[in-house]
Amino acid sequence: MEQNVAAAVVKEKNAIKPEKAKKESAGGTSIVKDALILMVITLVAAVLLGLVNELTKGRIAELKEQAKQDAYKAVYADALSINTDINAEVNAELKKAIDNQESILSAAGISNITIDEAATAVGADGNVLGYCILITNSKGYGGKITLALGISLEGEIKGIAFTTLAESPGLGMRADETWFKDQFKGIKSDSVVYTKDGTGASSTEDNVIDSISGATISTRAVTNSVNAGITFVSKIGE
Repeated sequence: MEQNVAAAVVKEKNAIKPEKAKKESAGGTSIVKDALILMVITLVAAVLLGLVNELTKGRIAELKEQAKQDAYKAVYADALSINTDINAEVNAELKKAIDNQESILSAAGISNITIDEAATAVGADGNVLGYCILITNSKGYGGKITLALGISLEGEIKGIAFTTLAESPGLGMRADETWFKDQFKGIKSDSVVYTKDGTGASSTEDNVIDSISGATISTRAVTNSVNAGITFVSKIGE
């Protein structure tokens, strides 16, 4: 009797093993199938993303260029045209300064700022009025700040305009407000300084501006960028 029971148990166990192996095999197949599906989805998504990028990058580049040109016109309204061809004869000295910008800025103790582009502002008579400088500062409160600076041959600031500004709403973003930007117009100095006590407008010094309340870092970044532009322009032709 006991032998019969033992035999039955062994037979039952042997019957279970193929079923278990079958389930384990099915489970492994399912995992592989899911992995393949996921891989295909990822591949398709990557291809579509690349396609979208190819279709839009040209338009994005156009918009950036237009924003830059609009900024140049805003900072040098007196100019009939802005010559951005760095290889043009009129821009020969600008090209030299661009190539030497690292040494020019570092000698003045300026860091984290780059001169992205320099162009000449040309008047209706064909003569050069001054320069338009595109400047990027990596130390804004919200990241990089890129601005255009217009400055005459005599060193007078004609204006500033932003092409990239991502500061805090209601604080650093106020740098794009007219009252703040207009403070720079007409300054003719080796540097611009800011004050936090609100006395910039009444200062006897013409190179003092009022900071943005609650946005000292943004104010400093913009001011330092302008000063980098002034320093750069002062070295053109040297």
